[in-house]
Amino acid sequence: MTVPFVSDLVSFSEVASMFEHMSARRSVDSSVIGKLETLVAQARHRESFWLKRRAVSRDDAFVMYHSWRNMRLVLSKMKSRVEVASTAHENPKVVTDSLEVLPCAVELFSALYCAEGGKLDENGKLELLERVTTLRSVASQASMLPSLEEELAEVDEKIVNNELAQMARAIGAGRY
Repeated sequence: MTVPFVSDLVSFSEVASMFEHMSARRSVDSSVIGKLETLVAQARHRESFWLKRRAVSRDDAFVMYHSWRNMRLVLSKMKSRVEVASTAHENPKVVTDSLEVLPCAVELFSALYCAEGGKLDENGKLELLERVTTLRSVASQASMLPSLEEELAEVDEKIVNNELAQMARAIGAGRY
């Protein structure tokens, strides 16, 4: 995990630096899109990993999946806002908004990699969920949170129904 962590941390640093330069110039540089796409792809990869992970408890896997998914959603929205910034006349607002959201994203990212490196206890799960809540709140204020329709558009109903059925059986059997 160390190499992806360092590589992704460098990518976050480069993105932040690029946005700082854009802020000083008061214009958007579309070259940041590639860096954001790299971070989105890594978050998507980790999200998928935790969705399929069966070697850990459902609670642990869900918290990790949920955290990575929210990271991906926010970074994806940031990327899409940068892509349309000039046509939507959001130059330099998107830069200001991105600079507000990035510190929360980096904090969640760091906490996620720490959690992946060890056992996730109840306090660790609560900390991750609090960081997700903070990220979503800041992203919402900065218009970098997907709409409910955008979030639900990619949800696989079969998977959700299957998971709910398994939870219902577990609760009925007193195993949850």
